Amino acid sequence: MNVPPVFPYEAVFQSGVTGLVGTVALGLLDNQGAYTDALSTADIIETPAGSGVYVANRTSPDTEGQYTLIWTIDGTTAPGSVTVEELFVTFSTPGTVYGTVDELARILQISSPTVDQTAAMTRCLQAASYEADAFMARSSPLSDGRQIQLATEVVYERAREHWQQQEVSFGIWNDAAGALVIGRDTWARHGLKLLPLRQHFGLA
Repeated sequence: MNVPPVFPYEAVFQSGVTGLVGTVALGLLDNQGAYTDALSTADIIETPAGSGVYVANRTSPDTEGQYTLIWTIDGTTAPGSVTVEELFVTFSTPGTVYGTVDELARILQISSPTVDQTAAMTRCLQAASYEADAFMARSSPLSDGRQIQLATEVVYERAREHWQQQEVSFGIWNDAAGALVIGRDTWARHGLKLLPLRQHFGLA
């Protein structure tokens, strides 16, 4: 799993055993012999109920590097009780795709996307991420979780517009309010949101 520094994320564990909420625990190792986060049962739910799949809400460390998520079904690290997964904490770099297809599908209210829809949403995210990187014109990557959250929110909004423009006639956007005419400069409002993250400005 790849996440930015100081960024909320969800870890998922498929145990095959139901009813372990309050017992199943998750910790984070720094791969140097110490726990970054101690084993904890906090903020872990079983979803769907009775599935044996557990989801934990956590926040990534503030230092980039490679870590190990360690799940335990009984709170111990005895052999047979633990499952591990790598966690990479990295700063964003040019070419980063902000956001996920699953979250974009939720925003678009698509519960079970087809293969073609998934491919189209991927294109929308990639296009919106490229626009965001080009506008920010950064010589250094985003290094703060709040910066990445802002860029990600803007990309979701822009990706939604790309999706809508694939589905309707050019310049017309159908939503709950009816058919709306889209202005020529459809990026402007997104650029305003990203101004705090922009590093280089062209000469007038």
